[in-house]
Parts: sequence; structure tokens; C-alpha cells
Amino acid sequence: MTETQWFYLNPEPHTGPVPESHLIELIESGKIPATTLIWTPGNPSWEPASNYFPSAAKPAAPARPPVKTTTAPAEPVAAAPSAVASAEKKISAVAVASAVLALGLIGVGGWWLGSWQTQRHYAKLAAQSALTNSVENSVGVVPSKKELPKVEIKPPVVVQPPASVALFRVKREGKWGFMNAQGEIIIAPQFDLALDFRSGLAFILQQKADGPKWGYIDEQGKIAFEPTCDFAGSFSEGLARVRFGAADAPRSWGYVNTMGMAAIARQFDAARDFSQGLAAVRVDGQWGFIDKQGAMAITPQFEGAGNFHEGLAAVRRGGRWGFVDTTGATLIEPKFEAVGEFSEGLATAQNGLAWGYLDRKGEWVVAPQFAWADKFSEGLAGVKLGGEEATLWGFINPAGRLMIPPQFSYVGPFSEGIARAQVGGQLAGKWGFVDKFGRFTIEPRFDSAEDFHSGLAGVMFGAEETGRHGYIDPVGKYLWEPSN
Repeated sequence: MTETQWFYLNPEPHTGPVPESHLIELIESGKIPATTLIWTPGNPSWEPASNYFPSAAKPAAPARPPVKTTTAPAEPVAAAPSAVASAEKKISAVAVASAVLALGLIGVGGWWLGSWQTQRHYAKLAAQSALTNSVENSVGVVPSKKELPKVEIKPPVVVQPPASVALFRVKREGKWGFMNAQGEIIIAPQFDLALDFRSGLAFILQQKADGPKWGYIDEQGKIAFEPTCDFAGSFSEGLARVRFGAADAPRSWGYVNTMGMAAIARQFDAARDFSQGLAAVRVDGQWGFIDKQGAMAITPQFEGAGNFHEGLAAVRRGGRWGFVDTTGATLIEPKFEAVGEFSEGLATAQNGLAWGYLDRKGEWVVAPQFAWADKFSEGLAGVKLGGEEATLWGFINPAGRLMIPPQFSYVGPFSEGIARAQVGGQLAGKWGFVDKFGRFTIEPRFDSAEDFHSGLAGVMFGAEETGRHGYIDPVGKYLWEPSN
């Protein structure tokens, strides 16, 4: 699943985008402070990282009750100066945003590790557009409508895939394109930035003489549509968030469909992606949920709200987090400092300094005792144990029994039977892949790695911007040799 992409100020005008999991790693490892200002497309302003990831900012000194074991455990905004007269008109010019917007809910813990494909080119190209404002007024990353004439991108297509084929981003000679699961080039590398496909569309950027050019391509590499809004998000369940006007303008958010047509008229102060048929929106300072017709399904009444997972969404009241169902009924009273999403019937929750796991009734299934806890995937969840100076990760089952002893510097969730695991420390450690017995099936040798999906995992050697990116199969064989 595509991760939320973040920008951060440290100390450059801005650096990114980086995947959410990597941002958490940077904070936890001390590479950037918890006070660092961060932003993701769709947020109204830059905010301290601790506002979004409190548990990463303040690593817990866990309580130490024994774990059941066979031994023992766990909206810078793309603000453009131009205005658009009507959100109901067909969107038809260049987008002003990133396409990866699986926004994490504020204050929610238990975030999962993921993508290595971060692009500092995004920040550099944006800077060339000369639209960087103050932090308080957001950082502009694209030129106005007048500066962006209609773009016609006709990328060479080597292979024509069916609409449902899995496509993977690849990099060659500094340009991004897409390959299929057999390693065949589908869309030739030609973009300065290309993000994952969602709902059949991918966001791309090309640097031209008159500035960065933005758009959405289909799975044949053809331009699908070109929005004329001030912000265009990624697609989720066939709809994408769009904003007309300044980031803090009231009633400026609506939704478009994959044809670029207005599906839900602009009427919200803020909006999130659709999940399980509902999307969180903010009106007059309160969050509620709408359906795909734009009708208010759950009346705005919350201080914060996340996406629905397994029929439940995290909501905040009185500074505490709980869960509601799709009717708006409170199933778990807001009483936790932070929570994660439900996965495999359980959700992470923070009680004091320690993390544990709740069931759908809000009862502790695994008592709070971990410094950090990730969501369950394929029957196992990564948990972090030990003191602040010597914290290691292992895996537990849903009963709280330690299945893989703590021995890793960091871990990712299990996907397709194996999980990413880092050894040698978070600052300079190497990544490999382990099975459900904790044995390395692919030896740790990568500087960064992605989770497996559709039979492949992305890996990287070197720094994020200049490193060599490749793909391996489940036995560690390269399908795409690392290149930059």
C-alpha cells in the first residue's frame, strides 16, 4: 500500500518527499529532532513532527510486566497564486500536488515501515519555480496557472499492459519510468518524478525550460487529465481531493473523479482520502465523514479523525483518541494518548508511556508494555523492547506471545511471508528479509528496502537522492539491477 509522503525543514527550504515510515525512522534515530516542521500535501500548514507522531518523538520507557512467551514479549501546501472560478467545471490543466496522499491521522501511532523511493528532486524543482513562501503561509511548490501552459507528454511505450497489471517505478540515468512484474519496461524512464499508480493513474513531473510540468498518466503512459486547481491529491476509491484557493481558505475542498470531473463540489475546510466508502472532512473546525455522493454520513463533531479500517475509524475528543463505526456510534471511548488503525482485529493504543493492543470492544488483548508497537500483518506484529539506550525489535502473535525474539534495529510488517529487518543500528545498519521463524532468507546488505508486493521488493544502495534503486524477488535475485 502506498505510504503518505512528507516534507521536512532541516534546515533546507524543504527536503522530501520521504515516506512516512522513513520520517519516523529519522525522528526515532535522532537524525532530525521531534520539533522539526513537517508537511504533507493537503495539510494547511507546517507543524512540528511531534504533533503527528508523538510516540516517535518521545520514545517510551516501557513498563516491564512479563510478556506471555514461550520465553518472554509485542495539509507545505501546493499553494498557487492563481484562483479558479468554479470547482464544478471540468479540471483540465496542470496539477499542483503530490499524488501520494494516504494521510495518517494526527496523533496516531503504530505506523508501518515502507518505501525507499524518496525524491529530493521534488523540492529542488519546486524551488526553481520561485514560489517559496514563509512557513507560516505555507511553502509554494508550483507555479501559477499562467506560468504553466498546457503540457502534452507523449512518452514512448515499449509494452502495452492490460489495465490491471502491477507496475513498479524504476530509475535509469536519473529518470523515472515503470516496469511490470517480469522486469519489462512498460513506460520508458523519462520523468523527474513519478509516484505509484492509484485507481489506474500516477502523478508525474517533468522539468521543462519554463518550469516543472505536472500531470496524471494512465497505465499506457498517456496524460489522463490536467487539473486547474491549486491542489490535486492522489486517487483513492476512484476519487481525489482537490482544493481551490489558498490553503486556509474556507470551503475550498472538494473531490474529482478519474475523468477530471467534479464529483463532490467544494464545500469543506479540509478533506482526507476515501476509505471504505467514507472520507473524513472538516467543517467549521470539526471533523465528520461524507459518503461518495458528498452527503454527510457522520455529523462533524470531532477534534480529529482518521480513515476507516475494518469498519472503525479513530477519532479524537477532549484530546484523547477512541473509535467510531461507519454509523458514527462510539465503539471505543476516547481515552488513549494515541492509537493506530485496526488490522486483523486489533489496534495499537498508547496508555501512558507504553503501547499495547485493543480488540474491537476496547479491551486490552495484549497489555501495554512496549516502547513501540506496529500493526498486525499475516498473524505477527513488530514490537520494540528494551531501554531507551538499547531498544530492539521482535515479533509477537495476537496472544502477546513472543514468536521472534528482539534482535533487530528496525522491522517492517510481514508481507508475502517475509518481513524487512535491519541489523547493525538504525543509523548505519543494513536491511534484509526474515521468515516467520526470524531467519534471514535474504541476507542484510541493503541500505534501505521496501515490503514485498506482487512478488517484488524495492531495495536501495547509497543515499536517497543519488542512490541506486533496484528490485529483488523472494529469493533475493535482482529483477531490476540497482541503478540511478
